[in-house]
Amino acid sequence: MIWIILAALCSAIMDLVSSKDRFAKYGIWFSREGYILKYDLMDWLNKFMPEQLAKFLAFDVMVIFTDLFHTSKTLMVAFFCIAAFSLTSQAFLAWLVFGVMFNFFYYLIK
Repeated sequence: MIWIILAALCSAIMDLVSSKDRFAKYGIWFSREGYILKYDLMDWLNKFMPEQLAKFLAFDVMVIFTDLFHTSKTLMVAFFCIAAFSLTSQAFLAWLVFGVMFNFFYYLIK
C-alpha cells in the first residue's frame, strides 16, 4: 500500500508543477520550465561525445534527472511497478520496458 501512496504523491507533484508551477520559487529545476535543462545537459554532453549521442542521452536516458516533473514521473512509474511486482528484478524490468515503450510511442506520435 505504501507504494501506491508514494505513486499518488508523485502524481500530485507532477500536477502541481505542470498546472500551478507550485515549486518554481525553489529554482528552475523545480519549475514547469525545468524541461529546458535537458538542452543544457545536451550541450554539456556534446563537449565529450557526438551530438546525436548527447541528444539521446539528455532527452531519453538522463531526462529523468533534469527536472522535478520528470523525476516525479519516473518515481511514480517505479512505485507502481514495485506495487505490482514487489522489489524484484521483474519490477525493474517493467519500469525499463515502460520507459522504452514510452519513448517509442512518444516519437511515433510526435
